[in-house]
Amino acid sequence: MIVNVADSRGAGNPRRSASDVHGKEWTTLDTVLIVEDSRPMQRTLQRLFEADSLQVQIAADGPSALEFFRTQIPCAVVLDLKLPGISGKEVCREFKALAA
Repeated sequence: MIVNVADSRGAGNPRRSASDVHGKEWTTLDTVLIVEDSRPMQRTLQRLFEADSLQVQIAADGPSALEFFRTQIPCAVVLDLKLPGISGKEVCREFKALAA
């Protein structure tokens, strides 16, 4: 599942940082968060995005992804739906609530 969280807030310069109305600091809009527990898949996705000059952050589980998302909101998230502990669907719900 790929979730675009930048929406219209990223209009203008796609590589600058911006602050959300709720005071959260947005990361540069060229950062992708990969939430995947499979190390080979993490490496594959990381190589794909870095080949397009995107910055990549990797979280191996839901709690790590939520921790990152609370401090820096990426422009896009690649989310595995079958994660250990917290399901990908629950993580997605939390992302939506945090981004609102």
